[in-house]
Amino acid sequence: MNKKGNKKIDYSKMRKVKYVNNNIDRSPYFYLSYQSRLILLFIGIVLLCWLSYFLINKSFANYNTVELDYSENGNINYNISLLENNYYSSNRLEGDSNRQYVSSLIDKINADFRYNSFFSDNAVLAYDYDITGRLKVYGEDDKILLDEKYDLLEKAEDTIYGKKLNINKSLEIDYQRYNNIAKEYTQNYAPNANSVFVISMNINYNGTYDKFNDTNLHHKTALEMTIPLLKDNFTISINDKALNANSSFKEITMETSINTVYSYFGLACLIIATMLTIRFITLILLLKPKKSKYCSLRDGYLKTYDRIIVNTKKLPRFGDTNIIDCYDFNELLDAQETLELPINYHEIVKNQKCVFYIKNGKDIYKYTLKECDLEY
Repeated sequence: MNKKGNKKIDYSKMRKVKYVNNNIDRSPYFYLSYQSRLILLFIGIVLLCWLSYFLINKSFANYNTVELDYSENGNINYNISLLENNYYSSNRLEGDSNRQYVSSLIDKINADFRYNSFFSDNAVLAYDYDITGRLKVYGEDDKILLDEKYDLLEKAEDTIYGKKLNINKSLEIDYQRYNNIAKEYTQNYAPNANSVFVISMNINYNGTYDKFNDTNLHHKTALEMTIPLLKDNFTISINDKALNANSSFKEITMETSINTVYSYFGLACLIIATMLTIRFITLILLLKPKKSKYCSLRDGYLKTYDRIIVNTKKLPRFGDTNIIDCYDFNELLDAQETLELPINYHEIVKNQKCVFYIKNGKDIYKYTLKECDLEY
């Protein structure tokens, strides 16, 4: 006990209690910086756009194309059988497109027609061909007067299975017969007319290809030989250039139909990507500094009344002058119109305080714009 008779407290047995502030929220939380949110949004937009494209593209129907390539060629070789004469050592002349022939010495024209078609794979072809002649008489302005058809070789039909179609046919053409028909017609009806005899080998085939489901093979072509009539001498022309070409038969089939599930998911991803894009743009716009009311008013005055406002580097001393304070900028404008003096401008504190004033001798008309005076 102490001198006053109180019991002495033993502090050595006391335990120190740690103070805990229960008002602090100690639950775990996750924080993302502004920059991190922009990066994650951009990555999310790119991934959703790619996923949307992938799903929508996958939802479309898939098509399969099967092709059967082919090439064709053909030619007409001919020679001329001559009538008895004292000029040519041989009664047969080989065909030559650069050579002319005397019509009165020609007896027969012997032509060999050859046609070939080659395929990239085996096909079943049912084909037919014939040879026709057309005697044509042309009047003035090359208008047709006579167009008579002659069957020179009856239609022949056959079927093959393979990669090649080959047709070879020989034909003897009685030149004098058709020349006399044209001569008799023109003498009776059209003395100044021209005439030709056009011989055509017409080829047509239809077929099937085992890799095609529904498509059939259809093709028509022709070899032409043109012999002028009513001429003292002439040159025979052959038209076989259209056959020297490569082409193909195609069949396009749909393997899979439109998948609506993929299209719905793809559209949903596109909508979410659009919403994230709007959010991304909004966050970027937040970086753009907004003008305060003070800056908006100041810049508006300077822009609108630029013609009468002078920007000064230093603010003059107003100690021995008569300062007339204006309540608003419009009163200063009224003074300017009356005095016809410029308004001087000087910014005292950047983006916070500036002064507009007119100096008229000892009188100073002044308006002070301060951010703290403006109501937001």
